[in-house]
Amino acid sequence: SISAPSHKKMVPIEYFGSPNHFSFMASEARAVAESMDDDQRRDDPFVAICLTGNARTLKFPSVYGRLKTNLIDKMSNNTYVFSLLKAWDTGVKKQKKFGFFRSIPNNASDLEIPLNVIWPAYGDVETRSLGNTNDGSTKEGNTNGEINLVNSKCQMTPEIAKSIRQPEFFAEKENTPRLLGQMHTLSNCYDHMRRFEIEANITFDAVIKTRPDAVYFLPSKPAKEYLIRQDLVWHFSDIFIFSPRRFAEGFVRWYSNYTACHGPWEYAYYPEEAFRTGFNELGAIYYYDHKTPVSLRRASREEESAVWVCRDQHRISVEACMETVYDVDEDKFLQSPPT
Repeated sequence: SISAPSHKKMVPIEYFGSPNHFSFMASEARAVAESMDDDQRRDDPFVAICLTGNARTLKFPSVYGRLKTNLIDKMSNNTYVFSLLKAWDTGVKKQKKFGFFRSIPNNASDLEIPLNVIWPAYGDVETRSLGNTNDGSTKEGNTNGEINLVNSKCQMTPEIAKSIRQPEFFAEKENTPRLLGQMHTLSNCYDHMRRFEIEANITFDAVIKTRPDAVYFLPSKPAKEYLIRQDLVWHFSDIFIFSPRRFAEGFVRWYSNYTACHGPWEYAYYPEEAFRTGFNELGAIYYYDHKTPVSLRRASREEESAVWVCRDQHRISVEACMETVYDVDEDKFLQSPPT
């Protein structure tokens, strides 16, 4: 079952983006930090989680419920979530390595209960595409206005990607917006986390990046165990990345370099390499932990990419992974919203 949210009534999605909510959460963090001694801080470190991307299957209780109980609650008693979700979804995606997966668009209302359960320190939901096209134009904007993410001074092309032995998928005109959108949203999340640190007068001990469609099928180990090795950034693909705070700039290094780019782009051309390169440049060991108890919930278990992710994790068998992700009784994870 899902642990009860820390509030007494259901609130609209807009509440999580309000200055009052942000300030209240920051003042709570400040008070807790000021009351802790060094031993307590080691046992319950301050952890920031960036939950970013297309919401897709987050609306299922078995997804948001296990995100809350098996990741957020297990990391620390001082875990703060920064949630930047996209209710809309991109088109069908097909890659040679991962296979294909279908779009899973949401209405903003689909995400109200998940966000009330997760209870982010900051939360925002995009209802329409930002319109990041590769020709410098914009399509329809979201509720916060239109934005174009393409740096017209930066040459990101399949030819350049091939010349530096990088995959060409995200360099293709129709796919570049996927990469830019992902990195832009994560950069925004990082900015909100930094703003929270300033207002709360704290420095987080660790920063996590995860996806809304991730299924944490077993409890995570706590942050204090991850932090034993201060030279490691732990990750499972780009689904789960755990970084000690001193390396957390690695999350946004790619996007910072891209926005400053003038000329040929000779950096990473896909997210996993972008993060690896960013963290390595900061001196971290980027460790692929196949034992991380996480997979992804796609639209259907029949999609090639669904099986691929379950094969990539080594915590449980492929069959058990597919069963725990797809053959679930959603009612088991339901919780009545607060009234």
